[in-house]
Amino acid sequence: MSSSAFADPDDYFTSSRMSFGDHLEELRKHLIRAAIGFGVCLVFSFFIGTKVLGIIKEPVETQLKAFNQNRIRDLGKKLENGGLSPEMVNANIPSPFFHFAIPREVFLAALAGKNEIPSEFVWKTEENKDQTHPKPIAIEDCIVLPLAVYDPIRLGLGLDESLREIRGENQLITLSIQEPLMTYFKVCVVTGLVLGSPVIFWELWSFVAAGLYPHEKKYVFLYLPFSLGLFLGGIILCQFGVMPVAISGLLSFNEWIGLKPDLRLSEWLGFAIMMPLVFGISFQTPLVILFIDSIGLLDVKSIQAKRGIVWFAMVIVAAVITPSGDPFSLLMLWIPLGLLFELGIIMCKLRRRGSDLNIEVPDRDEVLGV
Repeated sequence: MSSSAFADPDDYFTSSRMSFGDHLEELRKHLIRAAIGFGVCLVFSFFIGTKVLGIIKEPVETQLKAFNQNRIRDLGKKLENGGLSPEMVNANIPSPFFHFAIPREVFLAALAGKNEIPSEFVWKTEENKDQTHPKPIAIEDCIVLPLAVYDPIRLGLGLDESLREIRGENQLITLSIQEPLMTYFKVCVVTGLVLGSPVIFWELWSFVAAGLYPHEKKYVFLYLPFSLGLFLGGIILCQFGVMPVAISGLLSFNEWIGLKPDLRLSEWLGFAIMMPLVFGISFQTPLVILFIDSIGLLDVKSIQAKRGIVWFAMVIVAAVITPSGDPFSLLMLWIPLGLLFELGIIMCKLRRRGSDLNIEVPDRDEVLGV
């Protein structure tokens, strides 16, 4: 007689109670399903990769532009207050006189106070001498005036923002011909992981449920939506809350020690892609603690007794998984990790007091669609 005849009707994962070899086969099946879901989302991500890349670049380019604007604003204040460095004072000397050619008709029209002044001219050649627009003129048709820039620093400050936009200095740079392609592929892979996270999380939780007792498997349905929500919430919080603050703080060190930032696309993407994923995974901490306490692997008192060791371990984890490795980013990850750990302990205590999450586990028929 088949073992399924004695199966618990409330055991949603009865078929997964297997030998070690069968469990490996079941793991393979779950990984294949997760990989298929990821593959489908990866293909879709290639159609929206440029928009996602724009979202990822936006914080750093905005902060880089603000950094340059603040730098120019500070130089302007120093210029007005006489606080320029000796090097800047020595550079702020009148330029030599240059010869500027002004079309004679424009010069005379301006003297006469006329508003309609032709503004498009080209130097006359044999090929364009008969055209009417733009109007060809020769040097004989111009008035040559000697002009000089008396205050070059002030002129440079006034033109700086326009010139930076023209030269693309507020944008990230690439140093190799294949760098944009590889960066775009990395963005699409991460986008595929995020879009495919519901399928991936479901397959992972389904495999975990195979090793649980029937009364413990209900936690799969209880924790799965929270697990996915915490993952996506961590990504959103990092991208739109943490990243702008982290970039501003890191760029401020350039201003403090007098350096000019020149940010490379691939190096920035390594930081900007990994940090949201790290935050998303780290946000699973309270759920993992609650799950461990719920199935009786460890109780909340044992976890709480090792609080100091856990906080120290989280420093090491944050230092290892932080892409940039700088102390500022480490703190930005370590502090939320610690707070999430404490939140997990609080949730365990509330659950033990009977203040559960008030979420009903769906019936077998509702889950399986029977």
